[in-house]
Amino acid sequence: MNRIINKVLLFLYGAALIAACKPMGKPTAEIFVKDKKGEAVEGAKVSVFCIPGEKSECLYKETLSEETSNAAGKTIHEFEHPGVYKVEAKKKMSGTFTFNTYRVNDTTVIDSTYTVDSSWTLYGDGFVKIPNYGEAGKADIIMADTLPVDSF
Repeated sequence: MNRIINKVLLFLYGAALIAACKPMGKPTAEIFVKDKKGEAVEGAKVSVFCIPGEKSECLYKETLSEETSNAAGKTIHEFEHPGVYKVEAKKKMSGTFTFNTYRVNDTTVIDSTYTVDSSWTLYGDGFVKIPNYGEAGKADIIMADTLPVDSF
């Protein structure tokens, strides 16, 4: 009788251990892309890279994740391991600018208008730390006009 009770108790103990070992969720990063005014930037390409020396999936590929920001400026990235990751956000911009110039030549005023088509890139970078499995790291990336278009 004691053997049966011991086996049942052992079975219940084993079942409790298995039930307690729930699979952990993947580590995720939530990146919010904003301009200098703090407004969300839609359509930015957000790339996440590993940092040399960090123990993560750095050994396997350079760019770990790429997403495009939504209307709220948000992207979500999933990883295999927690860690510290480098984040870059880029967005091509273009526009037409009109300049009015005035020049006094003796007593004559010459009014000239120039229209220029221009392109530039919004750029921002930073880091995101994902502390544990099943947790989300969060980072705000502030973008500024710093890169020429051909570096995109």
